[in-house]
Amino acid sequence: MKKINVLGKIQNALQTCQEANLRYKLSLFLEAQGPSGVVAACRRAGKAPRFYYYWWNRFRDSGFELKALREKSRRPRRSPRKTPAEIEGRVLHLARESGEGLECLRRRLEREHRIRLSASTIYRILRARGESRPPRGPGARHARPT
Repeated sequence: MKKINVLGKIQNALQTCQEANLRYKLSLFLEAQGPSGVVAACRRAGKAPRFYYYWWNRFRDSGFELKALREKSRRPRRSPRKTPAEIEGRVLHLARESGEGLECLRRRLEREHRIRLSASTIYRILRARGESRPPRGPGARHARPT
C-alpha cells in the first residue's frame, strides 16, 4: 500500500512539473520503483546509485515536495573577510587618479590613509571592477633610454 502511494505521488509530481532537471529525477525515481530496481535504473540513466539515493532521500525527507529536488545555492551567505566597500572605493579612486602600479598604490594607501592591503588584494579589487593595469611587455621595467 505504501509503495503504491509513493508511486502515485511521483506520477502526480511528474505530471505537474515543468522543469526538465526535476522531471529527469522524477522519472528516475519512477523507474527505480519498478521491478528492475535502483541499480539497473541508474545504469540505464548513466548515473551512479549514489546520485539516486542522494536525491531520493532529500525528496522523501521533504514529504515528496518538488522544491527538495532543486539545486541549493553554493554561494556563501556572507563573506566576513571581504574588503569593505569604502576601502575598495578609495583604492579605485587612487588608482584612477594616480595611474600608479600596485606596489606604489599599496604604499600610498598605507602612508596617506593608514590602510594596509597587500598588492594582490589591490589587484583583485581593480580586476573585479575592470580597472586592472595592462600587463607590461617584456623588458619594460629595464628599458634603455634612447
